[in-house]
Amino acid sequence: MDKKLIYLFAGIIYFLAAVYITYPLILHLGSIATSLRDELLISWIQVTVVENLFANPLQLFSGNIFYPYTNVLAYSDLHLTSALLSFVPAFLTGQAITAINMTFFSSLVLLGFAAFILSYHLTRNFSLSILSGLLIQFSPATLDKNVHVQILAIEWVLFSILFFLLSLQKKSFSYFLLSLLFFLLQTLNSFLPGYFIVVSYIVIASIFVMERRKKVSYYFQRKHVVAFFLSLCIIGLVAFPYYKVSRQFSYVRDIREVVHLSLQPEDLLYPNDLTRLQPLLLFLSNQTVETQEASFKVGYIGLVFSLLSVITFWYVLKHIKKVPAELLALFIIAIIGLVLSFGPALHLGRKTVHWPSLIPLPYAILYYVVPGFQGIRSAYRWEMLFVLCMSVSSIMVLQKLLKRLQKNMQLIIPLLLSVFVIAEFNYPIQFVSVPQVSSFPPVYSYIRSLPSEATIVEMPIYNWNMAPYSTRELERVYFSTYHGKKMLNGASGFSPPPWQEDVTELLRTFPSRKSIVRLKRLEIRYIVLHAAEYDRLNKDKFMVSGTNIRSGNSILDSLQQERAVKRMNRFGDDYIFKIL
Repeated sequence: MDKKLIYLFAGIIYFLAAVYITYPLILHLGSIATSLRDELLISWIQVTVVENLFANPLQLFSGNIFYPYTNVLAYSDLHLTSALLSFVPAFLTGQAITAINMTFFSSLVLLGFAAFILSYHLTRNFSLSILSGLLIQFSPATLDKNVHVQILAIEWVLFSILFFLLSLQKKSFSYFLLSLLFFLLQTLNSFLPGYFIVVSYIVIASIFVMERRKKVSYYFQRKHVVAFFLSLCIIGLVAFPYYKVSRQFSYVRDIREVVHLSLQPEDLLYPNDLTRLQPLLLFLSNQTVETQEASFKVGYIGLVFSLLSVITFWYVLKHIKKVPAELLALFIIAIIGLVLSFGPALHLGRKTVHWPSLIPLPYAILYYVVPGFQGIRSAYRWEMLFVLCMSVSSIMVLQKLLKRLQKNMQLIIPLLLSVFVIAEFNYPIQFVSVPQVSSFPPVYSYIRSLPSEATIVEMPIYNWNMAPYSTRELERVYFSTYHGKKMLNGASGFSPPPWQEDVTELLRTFPSRKSIVRLKRLEIRYIVLHAAEYDRLNKDKFMVSGTNIRSGNSILDSLQQERAVKRMNRFGDDYIFKIL
């Protein structure tokens, strides 16, 4: 069969698989989402990135939240590549949520397709290569990243590895440039997967040089070094705003936070509800859904995938001197990804191992040595590098094992394994409705009509640690994709410590004269008062720094008596005031 037809057929299979996994998402890209948490923030990021690219690329990291702070897009991943790929569907639907939904869906398709292309290049076996992509697509560990799509949209890692292998196999500089192109596409979307590629480059190059007993100069010449350096310079331009934010607030991720967000060995059997085996696995681990803690991470990759991984580990170690360079390299990359996912220190039973002393892991060294590593929050996401490379490694090993069987069995076994992989998926993924632009609260239409230079604050305002009320900030960020006004409110992976202090003090003292003065100092000109929210806080007896939050009517009465503000409009329980 013609190679183009093979790729087309494979693409159709992964497209249909993604439709099945996410159904009915394909029919409601602009009206549903997996939740109303980070999905709202990431949609705002993607829409804002595209707007900045068209309006003023030199202000790529500017945004309307966290006013008056700048470079606010550097508080989270940039999602640049994903934003560009999802721009047209989001524009056509007119709903910002379409952006992240397109990223979720397209990433599943491209992850499967990329694994297929790399596997097919290495095995020339269609059925096994199809299985490789399905292992990734249907893996509970993969699907668990549907909220954090920056670690799901990592198909470019596999494409970069493919062309890097081709550049070494064929000594082709053109393939090397293509690999760097995918390296850029991946890293400009999110920095962590960029590290995946750098690790892959180092391991693959080392294996090829050592196994084939060639000098480094045999594979890499001056032009390779120059091209790679230029790629790093481009990445550096995008990384610089993150560096500025880190210096501005003297901020790095505390290594204790990284420890908390690391995988533990027992998590490799810890499932989510997207596998039909969840009840059995929870029973075997003596856990229930109700006993989950924040420290639990979904590391379970699927039954077939897990068994193939064990077989691959056994096979490679047993035939370590005979395995091809490509298989050995991908296997080592997978193991590195798994080890780094365990974070800076070994954990067992939800506790740090201290016998005979603290057992540091390689991640701890990288945290203190490698530039940018102190900005990475979640070590457990390194497991995705394991998932990518082990899916291909296991297929290469399975091909070698199946060669001993009859040809019909070489077709039947991959087919049966594919069926088992699909059958384990616990359909369907749960979705929730997303507010449509046409149904946004009317107060946001009024905000949109304000002068372009208007700056606002929505009260009550919440800090990130004020759950469950802090989710309102995510909703407000999403609503701002409609009105576009600069706002003191915000939500992201990072928030400036001075902003957090302002938020806490405003929530505690508003609407006192002191709070109005603080808002004027922050250059805020309009106050959006959500009286019903204050009623809820008052009813829940919510306190800030020992101070009870007053009711909505009480806040409203006090604000209306304040001479420094003027009431402008009312929409139900929402009131607009202008600071004079």
